[in-house]
Amino acid sequence: MKFKINRDYFGAGLQLVTNVVGSRKTMPILQNVLIEARSNKILLTTTNLDLGVRCSIKAEVTEEGSTTLPVKELSRIVKELADIEVSVESSDKLKSTVSTRGSVFNLIGIDTNEVIDAAASKWNFLKFKP
Repeated sequence: MKFKINRDYFGAGLQLVTNVVGSRKTMPILQNVLIEARSNKILLTTTNLDLGVRCSIKAEVTEEGSTTLPVKELSRIVKELADIEVSVESSDKLKSTVSTRGSVFNLIGIDTNEVIDAAASKWNFLKFKP
């Protein structure tokens, strides 16, 4: 997976989906955001098992794919970046790199196979486009 995105849009989307992430750490996957890169957008999805949020953001996707990353840590990193264009690259399902011209951050996620299948569930997802 590989994409470039506007820092402000990415930060707003992450802030939105972070709101449903609880403080309980009984299931580590619930502390992560599912990032799916498709054609000209990325989808950010989080859940707390009672409520889920999915956000669609315009991005320049050069390689489609998906990964999960710790949402609070990723949100903090994106908020503090100085450059307006952010690149995200995932060479495998677990390790991802978030970078701008002067900064590089490596994050380790959880296998996307552990993501709770929201499409098959009966949960209602709130959908936003920042």
